[in-house]
Amino acid sequence: MIFVAIAALSITCLSLIMRYSTLKTETLWGVIQGNYLTAAVLMGVVVLRNGSTEVSWFTLGLGALTGLTYSIGMYMNLTLMGKRGAAITASMIQLAVLIPITVSVFIYGETITAQQIIGILLAVASLPLLAAKPMQRLEIDREILPKIILTIIVVGFSQLSSKILIQSGYQAQNNYFFLAVFTSAAILVTPLTWKNREKIQRNDPVYGIGVGMFNVLSNRSLLLALTTIPGAIVFPVSSASSLLLVTISAIFLFKEKVSKLNLVGIFLTLVAVVLINI
Repeated sequence: MIFVAIAALSITCLSLIMRYSTLKTETLWGVIQGNYLTAAVLMGVVVLRNGSTEVSWFTLGLGALTGLTYSIGMYMNLTLMGKRGAAITASMIQLAVLIPITVSVFIYGETITAQQIIGILLAVASLPLLAAKPMQRLEIDREILPKIILTIIVVGFSQLSSKILIQSGYQAQNNYFFLAVFTSAAILVTPLTWKNREKIQRNDPVYGIGVGMFNVLSNRSLLLALTTIPGAIVFPVSSASSLLLVTISAIFLFKEKVSKLNLVGIFLTLVAVVLINI
């Protein structure tokens, strides 16, 4: 259970660092670049330590393509975090699981349980509540809602790629897959980082390094947890606990304004995440 706790704490830390960086930076690209360069280097170390194994072009190609959705998703994630805070953004990111679930049902022919259906319905119901304007009642932020939906779709397809890797029988190559993901993302954001280089401040890459370290640590911890604990325990516990920690920390540390409707949306997301992942 120690790896589940490490994963939850890592997800919390990277979310809080991301939120802090949005308050201190003029441009997000220095943070994003630092994140992916750090993650790529760390995954390179993991690959070298584990020794060389045969890797397919499919794994590398899928990883490179996923790097595109990762970089877009990270930018949108940070943008939303800057506008609406860590608590709501963390809840919104949890809903991205709807994308791989939908594909699993309609493409791979998998079945879902009644409780998962209830979880999906709660997740959908939480969307307008998460998009409600802070400290206002029954007024949806029409500018934010489309961005939330688009971010969920982009992040969801990033999660879907892991499902595709497993379904294709290449799960043993996951280290190479993530190395390709982070390397691709680092390369793709380089032109935008260079374009905005004059706005990048000295501490921006430092924030990115912190995000990258916890990014890799959370992924590795989840993988290690799954070797000894069923996924039905690992995913709901890590997701729910990290969401709770991020929400509480964001409210107390950053004094984020969260309306009653937002809190209801976060609670529905919390319940939905548990039901979907059990």
